[in-house]
Amino acid sequence: LVVDGNVAQEGTILEADLTANNLDYTFDTVAFGTSGAAIDYRVDNIEVLYVPVPETSASEDGFEDGDRDNDGIADGPVNDALDLGFPWFFARGVSGMLVDVADDSAGIGTGNAFRAFVSTTSTRAMIASIDPVTLADGQKIAFQFDVRLDGFAPDSDRRFRYGLYNSEGTPVVADTSDSVTTDDDTGYMVQMDTGVSPDSSITIRRDLVGSLTGGGTFALGATSDDPQWSLGTTKRTVRLELERRGDEMDARAYVDGMLATAGFDPTPETYTFDEIVFSTNSIPIVSFLVDNVVVETPAASVCLPDVNHDGMVSPADFSAWVAAFNTMAPECDQNGDGMCSPADFSAWVANFNVGCP
Repeated sequence: LVVDGNVAQEGTILEADLTANNLDYTFDTVAFGTSGAAIDYRVDNIEVLYVPVPETSASEDGFEDGDRDNDGIADGPVNDALDLGFPWFFARGVSGMLVDVADDSAGIGTGNAFRAFVSTTSTRAMIASIDPVTLADGQKIAFQFDVRLDGFAPDSDRRFRYGLYNSEGTPVVADTSDSVTTDDDTGYMVQMDTGVSPDSSITIRRDLVGSLTGGGTFALGATSDDPQWSLGTTKRTVRLELERRGDEMDARAYVDGMLATAGFDPTPETYTFDEIVFSTNSIPIVSFLVDNVVVETPAASVCLPDVNHDGMVSPADFSAWVAAFNTMAPECDQNGDGMCSPADFSAWVANFNVGCP
């Protein structure tokens, strides 16, 4: 509830499938009123705002190529050589953790998975680079995957971690024990407990430089004393969403589709992200598996008048539009009506005059 531009009350909004209640997705009436009291009131400046869901694009890794770092040497079964996914590298240490790609059809249940056996209590992280994304106001980035522990699940505090980071121009491009390339990284991470302790918690933190899923962090939100958020031997689908709101950053962590914790950062270190990370920290000897990694980013905006896709809006695009019209190519449709017709020429002229950012 927002009053005079300020949040007067907030809480969790329950999600529901409208069709399950025989409702459609059409709304044509607004209403206000009183209940339980006789009062006079006045209303003015009514607005109904429609906010479309931003389009997103997704990159995925199912590890079906059997190659965790995309070096052409299989680390496990090769089920689909074209499923290259992300190249995953050790960061901040290579000892005390053995990794491969294993068939986890009986566990996570979708074929191959990345597997790590951790035999050290030191922090061990796996990191992958993604195409850089700088969030504009209202845009969102999400990091999601399936994960489970293998063998046993010890009760341990905030020991499995994952997050979205900015490499600050020093990406990890090979397995390394050197922390120099990640000491300048900033971002956001989720910390999950393992086991079944009733004191289990899940936390979102802003990660400062010199940390990378370690210390030196700023807590954004926490949900404590609830083992339903813990990581065990059963598959969990975990997700971190970051959404820019003005100069702030909203952060939300989900477990199996349910919102586990949320918070906001009033002073973000960065709005740009080009790395995804998962790690363990001071955890007892344990093995974990990860599969179905998905990174959702804002879809690239389409510049309609740039019909020849050369990155510029110029008179050459007129000839390109005529060619698109003659062949009924998708670029012909400039007014978004799903058809290619002479009306699209006027629409192209209007789009040309407006240009693109």
